Amino acid sequence: MAYEERKIPTTVVTSTMAGSLAVGTILNRLNHHPDAPGEATRWFADTVTLRSTVSTIQRNTGCAACGSIDPSAPHVSARRRGCSEDIWPLADCVDAGGKKVRLSEPVLVETRCRLCGRVQRYYESARRLTEALTFCSLCGTQSNETHFAEYLSPAEFLALFRGDLIPCKFLVIEDGLKQTIVEMED
Repeated sequence: MAYEERKIPTTVVTSTMAGSLAVGTILNRLNHHPDAPGEATRWFADTVTLRSTVSTIQRNTGCAACGSIDPSAPHVSARRRGCSEDIWPLADCVDAGGKKVRLSEPVLVETRCRLCGRVQRYYESARRLTEALTFCSLCGTQSNETHFAEYLSPAEFLALFRGDLIPCKFLVIEDGLKQTIVEMED
């Protein structure tokens, strides 16, 4: 009927198709089904004509995020809480020179007012912020300087996030050319 009237199907139809595909794909991957896609794929469904296109998404080596991550690097998981004891390989390399921790995205650590000196801690992902944080509520002016963290030594990382939630999706521990990917879990 939608095809005959050239109407766009409802959100329910589209979301049902997307949900079914996602669940089926995950179950196939978990059960190691031979037809399960082993790489990133994009599925486009035209819900008017009922045609679909599946394409493989290639790694973009020019991308600042995924292009700099070694796809064969080992992956470990850690809880998002910074004081947890499973802060993994970092606990072993706090004093190791040359290692650094790269956050998946810049994190606002604090703002400091240039006029009154007020310091306010945030620990918030840059993607969730607006320019409102440059406004100092004490001075009534836009005089706050922002301090972001993206690359830290292991000791700086542990000192900064001890006891706080780590507002990143993942971390990359780098030691020269060797990388370890740490997936953050809730």
